[in-house]
Parts: sequence; C-alpha cells; structure tokens
Amino acid sequence: MSAAGSESANPVRSTEAVPSRRNAHESRSRPDPFRRFCLRSGPICHDRSPGCLCPANVNFDAKADSTQHPIPQPEADKAIVFVIADLGQCPDCGRSTLSLNDVGDAVLKVGMDGVWVGASRGDSYLFASAAPGEHHLCLNWQSRLEGRSRAFAMTNFTAEAGGIYYFRARLFPGHNDDFSLDLDPMTTDAGKYLVASSAFSVSHAKK
Repeated sequence: MSAAGSESANPVRSTEAVPSRRNAHESRSRPDPFRRFCLRSGPICHDRSPGCLCPANVNFDAKADSTQHPIPQPEADKAIVFVIADLGQCPDCGRSTLSLNDVGDAVLKVGMDGVWVGASRGDSYLFASAAPGEHHLCLNWQSRLEGRSRAFAMTNFTAEAGGIYYFRARLFPGHNDDFSLDLDPMTTDAGKYLVASSAFSVSHAKK
C-alpha cells in the first residue's frame, strides 16, 4: 500500500477534523457489537464477513521507512486505498502492564477481500489498489501474545474508479491487558495530512 496525492474527491463522508497524533486516542468512539465480537473471537469470525477470510498463519516483516514516501495516483480503472496506523501516545496505555514503546511499535496486518496486502509498523502507512465495487478491509495485531493477537477490526466500503480512500487504524487498551482496534474512514484532507506526516511501511510476508 502507499499514499495518494490526487485531488480526486473521496466518496467516504466524515465530519472528522484534521487529526493530531498527540490526541489521536482522546476521541475514541465505542466499537459496535460486531467489532466487539471480532475482538473476542479474532480471525475465527470469518464466517460472518468476507473481510475476515485472511489466513491466520501468515505473518509479516515490516518496518517504517522514512527514506521513501510514495504517493501514487490511481489507475484510470482502479481506486487507491490508504491505511494509516495512527498509534499516537495512547494515554490510557499506562493502565496496562505493557509498555508504551511496545504498543507504539505494533505490527498491524492489513487484509482486503480475504487476502493480506501488507502490514504497518508503528505510525506508518501503506496502500493497495482496488477495483470498482464493494470491498472488505480488516486489521489484526500480529503478536505472539494472545491478548494482542485478538485485537481485530473490520469495515467495508464501495470503491469507484479513480477514487482515493483513507482509513485510520488506532489501538486502544481494554481490560486485563486486552486491546481493541478501530478502523475508520477519513476525509480526503485528514487522510492526506496523516499520510504526509507518516513514514511509509515496507513489508513482506515471512517464509
């Protein structure tokens, strides 16, 4: 995945203001019941959404690379989807036994339509091409620790040819060292801002 600098309008509507990483975790919306279900059951929830069909045994090596910052334009008959990990400073993470640095370096796997397309590490972004039509996105925290690997989120959107779509991924602490993930659409302006202020994530599947 990568970033897009096109002036194409983003069909996803949002009232979200341009975000700040400093307060990224101060306005969390309560996850819906389906997201709660997926948090508890992890990738096992695949029977309820096409976006959850990604194989659980695929893991990634990922790093945030500040030496490159690709911002591609969508092909004429395709759309571009950006996913930006905005882990921020997570003020509530102090209640957890996990360190802030550990959380801030989280590797988040990104899947679309049942296929893992890459992973982010820390505050970084990636992008993928999408054909016109409905698509399903999902996130999963890649970790050997059960409380982290259960962190899961999903959403769906309808892409149009030439469209550019932005989604923000955020981590929030729960109870007993559990964490939850949010995956939310962003306005074009807010998405461009986060992409511009994030490192590009370079990832490949482990063999």
